[in-house]
Amino acid sequence: VWFALIGFGGDLGGVIRHTPATSDWHYWSGGLASQGGNNWPQLVWLVRRLSIQPKPGGGYIVWADSENSSALVSFDSTTELWTHHEFSFTPGALLDMPGKDCVDASGNFWARRFVGFSGPTPIYSLDYRTPAGNWVVPAQPALPAFDPPIWAFRAYGDGEALLADGLSRVWHFDGAVWEDFGVWGAGTSSDDLAIDSAGNVWATGTGGAAKRDAVTGVWQRYRVTNTSQYDLFNQDLALDPSTGDLYACANAGPGAGGVTQFDGSRWTGWNALHYGLGVDWSFPTDNCQAIAARPASGEVALNPMFNGIHQWNGASWSDLAGMNQSRGLVEDSAGRLWSLGLAYSLSYLDGGSWTSVANDGAGGNSLRRDPTRPATVWAANVAEVTRTDGTYRYSRDYTQFPELDTQSDLFNTVAPAPDGIAWLGSTQGLFRLDANAGTYQYFAALGGLSTIGAIPLAVTPDGRLWFNLFDPNGTGPHGLAWFDGQTAGIYSAPRNGGPQWGGLPHAQIADLEVRTVAGGYELWMSCLSRGIAVLFVPTSLFSDGFEGGGTAPWSATVP
Repeated sequence: VWFALIGFGGDLGGVIRHTPATSDWHYWSGGLASQGGNNWPQLVWLVRRLSIQPKPGGGYIVWADSENSSALVSFDSTTELWTHHEFSFTPGALLDMPGKDCVDASGNFWARRFVGFSGPTPIYSLDYRTPAGNWVVPAQPALPAFDPPIWAFRAYGDGEALLADGLSRVWHFDGAVWEDFGVWGAGTSSDDLAIDSAGNVWATGTGGAAKRDAVTGVWQRYRVTNTSQYDLFNQDLALDPSTGDLYACANAGPGAGGVTQFDGSRWTGWNALHYGLGVDWSFPTDNCQAIAARPASGEVALNPMFNGIHQWNGASWSDLAGMNQSRGLVEDSAGRLWSLGLAYSLSYLDGGSWTSVANDGAGGNSLRRDPTRPATVWAANVAEVTRTDGTYRYSRDYTQFPELDTQSDLFNTVAPAPDGIAWLGSTQGLFRLDANAGTYQYFAALGGLSTIGAIPLAVTPDGRLWFNLFDPNGTGPHGLAWFDGQTAGIYSAPRNGGPQWGGLPHAQIADLEVRTVAGGYELWMSCLSRGIAVLFVPTSLFSDGFEGGGTAPWSATVP
């Protein structure tokens, strides 16, 4: 196995050969002195490209392109000696290899060679050397005045080749003539080319990848923006209970937008760079601040930051007006859309108009659907928690809890449970509210876990409370915690925010949504700076009350 070595961090590159039968590794390089023997030239110490050409009677020649000079080196497997092909302005002199794959299926080796001068300008041709050692000068492509003129190259078949020039225009050589296959991507640079068994041509480089359809001749771009989850700081998530699709607020970059959608197999981008594979994002903002699936109609409502509430029905957008900036969107059991504002703002859309509901406080921390009371939601801000259907109203503010200091303590989020129960987070711990009875319980700890600063995320179908503990600079619990009424546990995250593969990626959770699936349920969460993670919780997970004390075996992370 042969490797081209470009070098890194001041270390020299060259060529490496590995012989599996003997486990031998051999390294050749130049620099201050020639290293490796076999007549390796001292003047070559960086190598970017390498190809192997068969010899007619057996054996092979290794061709390597010097990155630090205008030269090639070749290794003959019979003599086991290197030859230095130093460039000179002599007709036929080797200049460089045009790409990574310069030997076709017939064993022809392609390289650029010097032809002569046109006035003061040197002229080069793209030629190939047969296995017998004869150079052939084929028809030449019409290349733009770039240096280098060829950015990607692949030889294949019997004297065929693909070439991408400095304008990302792809050319195909069929053995006789060059055909213009068009530009694979505007504003891109090309790194590699390939052709599949159906004759489709693939290009890749800065700007993603693209496929040229062999039948239509049309290029289809593929980028992060139309194939993946392209944000690490998703502000809000929504799960459609009817389809199972996930919708996530996602910023694809300046001028792009917007949202990413996952159907269990594929990601679809809602942005300005989806290249025909997504949903157009026509709003003058890159961020989506809040999003909600609307199972009653099958539509998706969202707030493009500072641009009101809009709705997508699968074919077109509609403007729902509403507040300029939403901190939370949710549909109640009556099919009404609710929106929580940044400060003193809560309203619902019924028909074509919005109705304001009392909401005394700032922050807009969380908005959740009540699981049992019809047409009812829970809303929390820093000063008040509210349960309401627009007429009925239960609320508590921070002055009504003696456990809190009105000069410094605040609420965070609320996680509703059935029958009027909800968990409310605060700087001093958790409150279990009973809206039906008008009572509450206060907890500074649950099951041995401190809940100071705990952020309630959800109450799941098995009755467990899931909450977030975030202590990045301290020694306290740090991660995703649960409490089943008697026992508590935690999936810890790295204290310093470092990567953790197979566990909770990050302890700062912006949103968590619950989906019931066969055999249990899933927790979909936005872990800030790490993207979206999923935890599957089997129905039998807590059947022994966690007497064994372990939680890690049941954790899973999905990128």
